[in-house]
Amino acid sequence: MSDVTKPVRRVLVVNKKTLFEKFADGSTFFPIKHLHRKGHGSMQWLNLAHREHKATLKRVVSFLKNKKVSFRVVTSPTQAQVHACDLVITVGGDGTFLRAARFTSKKPIVGINSSPQFSVGALCSIDAPQCEKKLEKIFQGKFRLNKFFRLCVFINGKKQKFQAVNDVLFANSIPAGTTRYWLEVDGKKELQKSSGIWFSTSLGSTAGIHAAGGRVVPKKHPSLQFLVREPFKKKGKSYQLKHAILSKNKKIVLMNQTVQAALYLDGIQAIYPLSYRDKITISLSSDPILVVSII
Repeated sequence: MSDVTKPVRRVLVVNKKTLFEKFADGSTFFPIKHLHRKGHGSMQWLNLAHREHKATLKRVVSFLKNKKVSFRVVTSPTQAQVHACDLVITVGGDGTFLRAARFTSKKPIVGINSSPQFSVGALCSIDAPQCEKKLEKIFQGKFRLNKFFRLCVFINGKKQKFQAVNDVLFANSIPAGTTRYWLEVDGKKELQKSSGIWFSTSLGSTAGIHAAGGRVVPKKHPSLQFLVREPFKKKGKSYQLKHAILSKNKKIVLMNQTVQAALYLDGIQAIYPLSYRDKITISLSSDPILVVSII
C-alpha cells in the first residue's frame, strides 16, 4: 500500500519537448524544416520518437480525464504548480524527470518513459506500453514511496535553491579547459588540477560518475561519492584525494581556483557559475525526493 492516505485529486503532468519540436520551432541552432520537406533520412528517428511521445502523452491525458481528476500539462514546472498538486507525473525520459524533481521534495513523483526505444528512462517507473495499467495501480493506492537522497549545494555559505537528484559536476565553463581548486575531504586538503569533479548520490551512481570510473552503490544507501575527472599527472606526484564514498553526515569542501568554472546539477537542470575563490560545500540533503514505486 501507499505511504500516503491522501487521495490523488490534482495532478501535474510534466511533458517533454521533443527534439523534433525543438528543431522545428528554432529553439536549437540547426534548422530542420528543409530536411523535413525533402524527407531526409536523418528525420526518420526524430519523427518516430516524436510520434511515440505524443501518443503516450495523449494516453496519459485520456486516462486522467476518465478519472475525472484536475490536471495540468506543462513543459517547465514551477514551484507553485508542484505545491498545488497531489502527484507529479513526468512524460518523457530521465531529463524530464530531473527537470520536475527540482521542485518535488514533498510531492510524490512518477516517471513515464514515453518512447523507450529512443529515450533513456532509468529513473522512470513506467514504460509507455503499460502506462494505463500502472497509473491505475497508483490511483488504487498500490504503490510505495521510496525516499532517495539528494545533494545540497552551498556557495560561500549560501544554500542554493536547487538540489541534485543524480549528481553535481564541478568543471571549467569551457569543456576543454582544466580546473584548479583546493579539495577538502574528511580533514584532508589538497591543491589539484584536473578536468573537474563528479559528486553523486547513490541513485546517481549509475549515471555520469559510473561512466567516468565510479562505483555503483545501492540506490537507497545514504552516501556521497566523489570522483576526480582526469587528474593531472606529474612525475613523482600523485593526488591522495581522487575517489571515495563517504557516509551520510560527511561534507566535501572546494575552493575554486579557476577563472571560468561552474557547477552543473543533474546535467543542465541547474547551472551555477563560479567566481575565483568561491567556496563550495556539498553534502547529502535532509530533504529527500519521494519516488513512486508501483506494487
